[in-house]
Amino acid sequence: MNLLESGPKQVIFASATLPSLEVMNDMGNTIKVNTFLSKKIDVCKIDHHKLEASVQYRFHKVKQNNKTGLLIWYLNKYCHQGRKILIFVNTIPASIYLSRTLETANFKNVLLSSRVRSLKSSLKSFGKDVYIAVSTDMLSRGYDFDVDTVINFDYPLKTKIFLHRAGRTGRRFKTYQNVPVVLSFLSKNWELNRAREIEKNANNDRELFC
Repeated sequence: MNLLESGPKQVIFASATLPSLEVMNDMGNTIKVNTFLSKKIDVCKIDHHKLEASVQYRFHKVKQNNKTGLLIWYLNKYCHQGRKILIFVNTIPASIYLSRTLETANFKNVLLSSRVRSLKSSLKSFGKDVYIAVSTDMLSRGYDFDVDTVINFDYPLKTKIFLHRAGRTGRRFKTYQNVPVVLSFLSKNWELNRAREIEKNANNDRELFC
């Protein structure tokens, strides 16, 4: 409290996700009252569909039973480019199944989920000894590591989750050997609709669909 009262200063609160503007304004008023701030608090929310301009986004329409074959095709392509690849699925059982399937297809990978006992060890090996990881959304935020390729094997259930996953690559002030890529598989109508919404709001003249 004394720090806030000691003199003029600028305080910025930032978060990857924020609630509605109405709730945020209430938060601002609460902070103003509880900290005796006399000046106006500006509350703003950046468009949640904002995509990183340095990243190449691609949406690939594919039948559900062809997704694994398509993934293997892309992995053959990306592995030859020396990419560090993070594959997202929506559930823990799906992550276990996909990880084992890739191992059978001779794609060495690490499984990153809350059920992995040696998660720290797996994270350390990812990018050093192993360049493919299969993960749930637990790894879409809150962990400090970076990749140059994100593959949404299962399309995220919410747009903000898409942004969290995509945020694993294309980070500012990072240098990449390859152009950062976010590739998403679309096999259901609602997935296609969500992807079209993102494309519409991306302010990008390029066609994002394969």
